[in-house]
Amino acid sequence: MNYGIRWRLLGIMLSLIIAVLFTLTYIQIWSKQHILEKELTNRKILLLENNLKREQTLSDNIANQVEIEIAAFNFSAISDLINNAVKNNEDLIYGILINMEQEVYIHTLKPELELEFLTNKEDIFAVEQKRATQQKLKLDGIKITEFIRPIQISTQPWGVLRLGFSMAKIVEKIEKSKQELNKQIRWMIIQSVIMAIIFLIIAFIAVFMISARISKPLIELTASARKLATGDFSAVINTQYDDEIGVLATAFADMAKNLKQSYVQLEKYNLSLEQLVEERTAELQRKNELIRQIFGRYITDEIVDTLLETESGLALGGDRREITILTSDLRGFTAQANILPSEQVIKILNLYLGVMADVITKYNGTINQFLGDGILVFFGAPVHRDDDPERAVACAIAMQQAMKVINEELKTWEVAPLEMGIGINTGEVIVGNVGSEKRTHYSAIGNNVNLTYRIESYTIGGQIFISETTLNQVKNIVKVWSKKMVRPKGIKQETAIYEIGGIVGKYNLSLTKEQEIFKQLKHEITLKYAVIEEKHVGTQEIVGKIIKLSANGAVIHCKTSGDILPKPLSDLKLNIEIANLSNEDIYAKVLKQYPDNSIYIYFTSISQNIKAKLLTVYYSL
Repeated sequence: MNYGIRWRLLGIMLSLIIAVLFTLTYIQIWSKQHILEKELTNRKILLLENNLKREQTLSDNIANQVEIEIAAFNFSAISDLINNAVKNNEDLIYGILINMEQEVYIHTLKPELELEFLTNKEDIFAVEQKRATQQKLKLDGIKITEFIRPIQISTQPWGVLRLGFSMAKIVEKIEKSKQELNKQIRWMIIQSVIMAIIFLIIAFIAVFMISARISKPLIELTASARKLATGDFSAVINTQYDDEIGVLATAFADMAKNLKQSYVQLEKYNLSLEQLVEERTAELQRKNELIRQIFGRYITDEIVDTLLETESGLALGGDRREITILTSDLRGFTAQANILPSEQVIKILNLYLGVMADVITKYNGTINQFLGDGILVFFGAPVHRDDDPERAVACAIAMQQAMKVINEELKTWEVAPLEMGIGINTGEVIVGNVGSEKRTHYSAIGNNVNLTYRIESYTIGGQIFISETTLNQVKNIVKVWSKKMVRPKGIKQETAIYEIGGIVGKYNLSLTKEQEIFKQLKHEITLKYAVIEEKHVGTQEIVGKIIKLSANGAVIHCKTSGDILPKPLSDLKLNIEIANLSNEDIYAKVLKQYPDNSIYIYFTSISQNIKAKLLTVYYSL
């Protein structure tokens, strides 16, 4: 029996240790390998981006100088410029200057082709480009990135400049990083295996000693039990171990003569148990409150109460009910985020979402989720109140007012101000827990949720649009600025949406509407635009001219009419030909259509460079 117990304990404990050790070692190796691979991927992306920016900047600079020299018909200077660029930049393999008839003026790689006509498909592709672009080629097995820059004299196309950059060095750097990563992974695996073996040896020795310590008093206790079975209650076990097994052996030997004393001791244990139960109950209450506080950072207190205090709180499923839904979204923040450091973007979002969360909580709204810079809020779920639509509208106005506080803080950070659009809709949805037994999400499902997002998409910065169903419940206490007829996706007939400017009654909140002041341009600005439908930019580009300008918008005269003219509330992507910024995209919304084929647009997303240029023009009028 001594041999059996000892080795069984040894086998079980070692098996558990080996399993845990293997799992932890595997997880450690996997996690570190994953981190290193992710670091390699980020390094690769950074190398490629920096290389591309450097090559793009060099291409733009050379193209600008070439245009200047062509205008002066100084082709010898152009030849020196391009040849010196190839000579001084190791990555620049060749430079080719060809006119619109595909005649080669300069070819640094094959000078014998100069004054010849090129007809290869990549040559034809390059000449056909109207904008700066690039193409991937292979030259003697080396990957080449060719930057194509159209060359113009005045406004007339003259030809293109083609600059081929070798990818060999960047590929070599990436391959070297891969080799370093593999070397680190191999060394990490060796270290982990060595540590695991050392730990296993130590564990074996410790487990062997523990199993021997446990088995010996058990053997003695078994011998005593056999004596007691024969009626010998005077049996005494002499043990050197002062632990639970030793206490059990001593108590077992004294059981016959100390029975009464054991009953008294049992009552004491009962009293101690009651005290322990009270302590555990208080501890559970503290932990329950801690759970509420932790979950309260992710979902509202009302949902936490529903989950913890009802038997079906975590059950999947839901019920139909009428609620008021509010969605909000920042206008133009994506473009601004692309040029700001990631840390500052997170700081701005935390400021914005923190202020908005305080406002929403004040009006008893349920924040369902943050979607980037967007917020989805329920009024009426999980707790229904009779004034849900009224509180939703008041909350929206308070949110717009709170944007002033946010923008004042952003001003101290030297960050451009933010604008927000809000959509509100009231209707029947299915609310409840959606997901699986392992992970659920309290959500609302139905066409009215989608309609709310559609309503919000029609807004510009600072606007609040509500549906007709919401208006019917608050029409006696809200101030309506305008009514618009729209046809959102999924709805066959036109529906009305209303711009809200204030609410009276117990909340008594209002917004101020700044009037756009337009100025006639002395020199019209040419642009191209395309209509955005269902988040996809249309393929048809239409030419127009800015004839009037305001601080936040413009009046465009379009060279088209009839059904092609963008309708009000349409979204546009524009490119303005001003200060070499025609390749920067601007996004705008059509607010009004005029009989003379003109439209009034409001800029919803515009880079700081273009906005600064337009404001300079505007304030100079």
